[in-house]
Amino acid sequence: MNYVNELEFAQRTALDAGVLLLDFFGKAQEVEQKSRTDFRTRADREADLLIRGRIEKYYPLDAINSEELDAKETGSQRRWIVDPLDGTTGFVLGDWNFCVAIGLAVNGKMVLGVIYCPKRETCYWAAAHTPAIALIIGRGCTAIRVSDEINLNRAIIALEPGKAPGRERKADMERRLLADDGARISLTWASAAVSLAAVAAGNLDGFVGHKLEPWDMAAAVPILLEAGAKVTNIAGEPWQIGDESIVAANPALHDQILRRIN
Repeated sequence: MNYVNELEFAQRTALDAGVLLLDFFGKAQEVEQKSRTDFRTRADREADLLIRGRIEKYYPLDAINSEELDAKETGSQRRWIVDPLDGTTGFVLGDWNFCVAIGLAVNGKMVLGVIYCPKRETCYWAAAHTPAIALIIGRGCTAIRVSDEINLNRAIIALEPGKAPGRERKADMERRLLADDGARISLTWASAAVSLAAVAAGNLDGFVGHKLEPWDMAAAVPILLEAGAKVTNIAGEPWQIGDESIVAANPALHDQILRRIN
């Protein structure tokens, strides 16, 4: 099935939500603590309301899962999975690595995803069986592909520990990845979705995330797959909605990463 209309809708909505986030960026934020490792600001909630309002207006029969509001259940096999502000920690601290992530699942499979990074002025998107694209504002669109790096010793891998409890496993995975015959470097950004988009675009060689929520990953999955990535959970099974982990890289490097972390 063709999802051109839904993809264009998600692009426009993500860009508008990004404009809203920029209105809050760099200003003092009142932080609401949801847990020790999870909090939100007014920007999170306002962006969520904007996106959800658009979905309810144009696709009123569709279900919605978003980070800041309760799930909307309609009985539909179509479900929007939304992170209105992925990377709240960095956003509050003035870091550029935050984004809006909007994905659509049909019958439990991701069919499209859009990730917009406002401060980077870059929007990534793909739908099933269409090229993965990056739009750099003012410079136009280009097709993107994952890195072709197959030597783990030269690879730059992003690691995301996710939310507590259980995120201490990152330390063991990092120790394994950075052994003498392991990866060149590991890094952690505040946003899993930004990191995953960077893998799709070939700017990072791979990504390992643990203890994540669906909206941290869902929008990135179609983009990664159409950019040539292999995408699984940390057990090596094809990624699906409900998984708390994700490993993404080109197929040859992915398998090396997976062997390392396990």
